[in-house]
This record gives sequence, C-alpha cells and structure tokens, in this order.
Amino acid sequence: MTNQTPAPALVQLVFRGEIVSGHAPEDAKRKLAAAVGIAPQQIEEVFSGRRVVLKKGVPADEAPRYLAKLERIGIVARAEPETDTSAVTAPQPLPAAAVTAPAPTAATLALVEDAPPADSTAPVEEVTCPKCATRQPKRTLCLSCSTDMPRYAAAQKTLKDEERAARLAALKGATAPVAAPGEATEADYAAEGVGMVGSSFDGRIGRVAYLIGGFVISAICVLVAVAALKSGVWLLMVPLLLGALFVSLRLVVLRCHDIGWSGWWSLVSLVPYAGSLFNLILLIVPGTRGNNDFGRPSRPPGMPAVAASVVALVLASLLGFTQLTKVMPMLAAYGIKNSHAAGNSLATIEDYDPKSNTVIMYSLTTCGYCEAKRHELDGMGIRYTELFIDGPGNAQEQLSARLEQAGMPRQSYGTPILDVNGVMLPNNPPMEEIVQHLRARKS
Repeated sequence: MTNQTPAPALVQLVFRGEIVSGHAPEDAKRKLAAAVGIAPQQIEEVFSGRRVVLKKGVPADEAPRYLAKLERIGIVARAEPETDTSAVTAPQPLPAAAVTAPAPTAATLALVEDAPPADSTAPVEEVTCPKCATRQPKRTLCLSCSTDMPRYAAAQKTLKDEERAARLAALKGATAPVAAPGEATEADYAAEGVGMVGSSFDGRIGRVAYLIGGFVISAICVLVAVAALKSGVWLLMVPLLLGALFVSLRLVVLRCHDIGWSGWWSLVSLVPYAGSLFNLILLIVPGTRGNNDFGRPSRPPGMPAVAASVVALVLASLLGFTQLTKVMPMLAAYGIKNSHAAGNSLATIEDYDPKSNTVIMYSLTTCGYCEAKRHELDGMGIRYTELFIDGPGNAQEQLSARLEQAGMPRQSYGTPILDVNGVMLPNNPPMEEIVQHLRARKS
C-alpha cells in the first residue's frame, strides 16, 4: 500500500466591498485596481457589495498572507473553502464602447503581485529580496517575507555607511568622520554649503569658491563704475561698493576659517599692499582637511561655476575698458599729465590762466555736438567765445577766413570748430587736444 500525501485544502479569497476603517475608499479602489490588474472602469462594480472572487486555488496555509496584503491595501477580504463555485459573482463587463480591455471574471481576477499578466509579451524584470534572497518579479513587498525591499536595502546601506564612518573616526581618534588621506568623502562636507551671498560669518569656503567670489565681486565693481560714468550719478557707487566690500570681507573671513585661522585676520586684507599679499596667501594655502574649530568644509564649486565667473569678469573688463577710452580725454584735462604737450602748454588744468588764452568756438544752433562741447568747456572752467555760423553776423565769413589762413578747405570739416590761441581745431576736437594748446600761467 502506497502512502500518499493528502492535497492541501484550497480556499478562495472573496471580497464584498468592505473597506478597512481609516482607509479612504478612493485610495482603496485605486490600489486594488493596480494590485488585481483590472481596468479602472470595472472597479466600481467590484466595490458594489456583491460577492467577488479575487483569487482561487489558494492553499489554506497561505491565505493569511494574501489577506494581510489586501488589508494593507485597505479592503477586507475573507477566505472561503472552494466548494461551490456557481455562487461566485464576477463583475459584469461594460459596453464595448466604454472599455478597451476584456472585463474581469472570477477566473481572471488574481493578485498581480503573484504573477505578471498572462498576455504580457514584455520581459519581466526580477529582483532579489535583500532579506530572504527570494527571486521574484519586480515589486515593493517580498512575496516570501513581506519585507519592503527598497526601504530595507536603503536602511542596510545607511547602516554600512555609519559603520564605515565610525571605523574611520576610531582610526583617527576623532569623534566625527574625517577625510581619508588624499581624498575627501561625502561625509566630510557640510550638509548645507556656505553661499557667497549672505550675512552670516559662520562656516568655511575653499580656495576655488574664494577665487570665484573674487571674480564676481570684481565684475560687479566694474559694472557699477561703468553705470556711474554713463549716468553721471556717482552717488550710485557708494551703497553698491559698500555692499561689495561687505561681501568681500565675509568671503575673507570664511576662507580664514577654512585654513583654521580666526576671522579677525581678515582685517589685514584692508591694509594697502599687505592686503594684496594676504589675499594671495589665501588663494595658495589649502584648507584643513575634515573638521576644524569652524565646522566642516563646503563642497567646492564645479568647473561650470569657475568658467561662468571668468566670463563675467572678462566681459565686464571689456565694457569698462571701452567706457574708459571714451572719458580719457576728460580725465587728462582734469589733471593727467600730457606727454605730448608743447613746452608752454598745460601740465594740469590747474595751471590754466584765462587771461593768457583765447578760445573761440564756431557752432551751429542745431548742432548737438556743439551743445555737448559747450558743457565740457563750462565744466572745466575754460573761458571761450561762441559764434554761430548759421546766425546773424559775419561769423561764417570769419570762420572761412581763418580756415583759409590755416590751409584748411571749409567744406571738409564739421562743427564745432575751435580756434585755440590761433590754432584751428575742426571736427569736434577732444578735450585732450584742446588742452594741449592752452597756455599755462606765467610764474
């Protein structure tokens, strides 16, 4: 006589629309639709309260595990013996115009967690449970031990990282993780880096961030100077330059912290000549690896930030140089020595003597350049006589005679034309050229 192992008792999982207390019905419907693999259009029929078989042929000893999964979804199902299947009521399909997939039946309703859809032609991605090593289709909860596999794996990784940091700290005799020799680790950097703009003097910045900050501040100062030159509103520079000074001083303090020095050393940067040497030292000396008295180092900026700061400084410098070339004549007239000046010409505008100079400006009443030159002469205190060649009088004849004496055909030149101590200067001459022909005060 052969002993045969009796077949395990089979049950079926039955649902009658009951929802677990505390779960939102809509959430339960959505989760069940995803878990069971039915069309969203049929979910209302499943929750109608009629008896629906979710899964057949479940071994009785495995039924509690399935019921627990369904309870986590938010529905209450029950295990019933597989005796009479004629009483099973399956959801009726919707009209063909309203659905795009066949309606679920008692035979096809099954937890998707247990197996992929039968009509799936795509390869099934599998995962291995990090706790019990069970191989299974990709999912969140393990089929065997019901472990949340992504969270469990993340927790294990965090635990290993903490153990490694503790071993490093023990080797270094420190209470906090420090960098391994020659290389910084993620644990070494501060959780929130120190920004270049702010009001706090706490924290640290490295050499790269300090260099970028210097480039950006220099570019801002150049742009402020250009704006003041173009607008003439010099008071605009005061608050902006004070702000740039504050930001610059803050960066020096944070860089000193990175080396391990007190922030009071930053005052050296304000001393002429010594400050330049001190800033050079800050760019050369490396910071303390790992923790020091001022905290953890900030993560160094990447190469895109370095490139952007260099481009900003170059563009600002080009703009400033262009603007400076336009005002050089005015600056020269206000006191810059003129290397091309004649022996009896001015060295500075302060040597100008109105009594020993004769300046005549021939203008047009509609000439914008003439008006601008008038403002320049007035601003520098140069006395002149203005004659309008398109007005009444003989200014036109006088100008033609003077040009003829100088060997200059009248038709070739535009206004304003200046006669400075007998020297004809046509075509709106720059102030630098005018100053060259002014006589100095006799000693």
